[in-house]
Parts: sequence; C-alpha cells; structure tokens
Amino acid sequence: METQKLNRELVKPTFVDKLPPLPRVIFQAVGDWWGAWHTMILLTVLLILCWLTIVLGPPSLFAVYYVTNQLTRGENWGFGEFKTGVRLYFWKSWRWMLLNIVVVGLLSFNLFASANFSYGYIWQTVYGLGLVWWLATQFYTIPYVMQMKDERLVSNLRNGFVTTGAAPLYTLVILAFAVLVLSLSVILILPLFFGWPAMIASLGNRAVRERLETWKKKFANKAPPEDTP
Repeated sequence: METQKLNRELVKPTFVDKLPPLPRVIFQAVGDWWGAWHTMILLTVLLILCWLTIVLGPPSLFAVYYVTNQLTRGENWGFGEFKTGVRLYFWKSWRWMLLNIVVVGLLSFNLFASANFSYGYIWQTVYGLGLVWWLATQFYTIPYVMQMKDERLVSNLRNGFVTTGAAPLYTLVILAFAVLVLSLSVILILPLFFGWPAMIASLGNRAVRERLETWKKKFANKAPPEDTP
C-alpha cells in the first residue's frame, strides 16, 4: 500500500502540467533552464565557441538540440553527448545550413527588390510572409530531427512546414517568446552568459513533442471503432 501511495505521489501532476498546452510548453522550457542552468550555460558557451570556428557552427547547433532533447526527457548527459551530437549531425546540419542560406537569401533579395515592381506592396507581402513561414518552419525542423525516426532532412522540413500551418497562433506565440529571449540575450548580454539561448532549443523540443502528443490524442479520438462480432 505504501508503495502504491508513493507511486501516485510521484506521478501527481504539477501546476505546470495542468496548464493549457501553449503556456505549459513555455513554463516547461523555463523550468528546464532553471533546473539545469549550469548545463544551459555550458551549452551556450560551447555553441558560441564552435560558431567562431565556422565549420563547427551548424553541427554545434544541432548538438545543443540533441542534448536539450535528452534533458527534457529527464536523461543524464555529459560532454560526450555534445560531441556525439556534433558527430551525428555534422553533414546533415551543413545541408540544412546551406539550404537556409539559399532560401533566406532569395526570399530576402526578392523582398527588397519587389519594392520596384508594379504593385510592389503585394509582392513584398508575399515574400515577407514566405520568409516568416520559412523561419518558423526551421524552428520546428531541428526538433523534429531529434524526435522522429525518419531523419531525412526533407521529411523534417515538411513536418515543420505542416506544423506551422496547422497551429499558426501556437507557433506565433512560441516564436515571439523565442525571439524575446534571443533579443534580450543579444541586447543585454547578461542573459547570454546565463545560458538563455540554450533554453530556445529546449523550447523547440518541448513544442514539437507537445504537438505530436496532442495530434496523437486527437487522431485516436477520431479513429473509427473496431468491428465487433
């Protein structure tokens, strides 16, 4: 009886667990940072140092998502896991990076160049929305690489694209929080040394996992009942 009571206490939902999906994901990400701030600081330092080398920049970004994905699952990690993430996603991260350079470059060029077109404001709106959608897609793409068994970049880009379109308000709020965290880190500098940028990776992992769980429950409820004899 004591064991059963202890198990119920261990799985007792917290205040954060009872929140609606959107605030729950944000609070969980902040909780990840609060509970492992020393790890977040180390990850941010490693991320900055790796980007200084340029070659290790994109792989280190994927490695941060790899490690924070483990943290959000309650798993332990060490510097070895960061190195594993760099090794596992070295070429994939560079393919992702080069693709983004091309796409973001083209969309940005057309965004400014279209100002000289007839009805330029229409084209600027189209290219501007396209750029925002693409960047939102990238926020989900790397976490999908960590979550899904299918590690093909195209598949995870598609998943990110669909997630952005299926939950636009959810995405907008999550991205606004991520942009706020990144902006404060750059402007105030101090949050940068507190490891806030690594919290964005935790936020992405949490957001994707929550979307997958929500859609899984939704589709399960809509599934037709099995035929009974």
